[in-house]
Amino acid sequence: PPNFGAFAAQGSSPPQPPNRRGRQRAVTVGINYIGMQCQLAGCINDSHTFVDILTGEFCYDVADIRQLRDDNAQGRPTRKNITTALKWLVNGSSDGDHLFFHYSGHGSQQSDTDGDEMDGQDDTLVPVDYQQAGMLSDDELRSILVTSLPKGVRLTVI
Repeated sequence: PPNFGAFAAQGSSPPQPPNRRGRQRAVTVGINYIGMQCQLAGCINDSHTFVDILTGEFCYDVADIRQLRDDNAQGRPTRKNITTALKWLVNGSSDGDHLFFHYSGHGSQQSDTDGDEMDGQDDTLVPVDYQQAGMLSDDELRSILVTSLPKGVRLTVI
């Protein structure tokens, strides 16, 4: 451990640790694709579990968590709603903030359009309305979640 007494003897203050208790925000998505041929089981439960973990173990405030799931008409995990929630997640973030994104649903691939993938395929998340609105590519997710983050913001993605 650092010897803070040495700083007091020199008449200066010890270095302050970086702000680790900034704002906490989270988005969790659970898509069971209810009534569709590609229906899954357990994704909505996964989302609920993460809300419980974030609030119970990591002291997140429920007001700082956006939960999208396909059994909730107001919070359906459409492409637009997922994109809007992710923009909310990173908006105004600063050094010391901890952001959390959880997704439980189908993943897929689509043709790479910008040549950054060795296999020629972008990995994707599959929103509940993918047949009408399309999928969310890894390039789009990087653009929304990563490229604009200030230094010192922690982003956890599961």
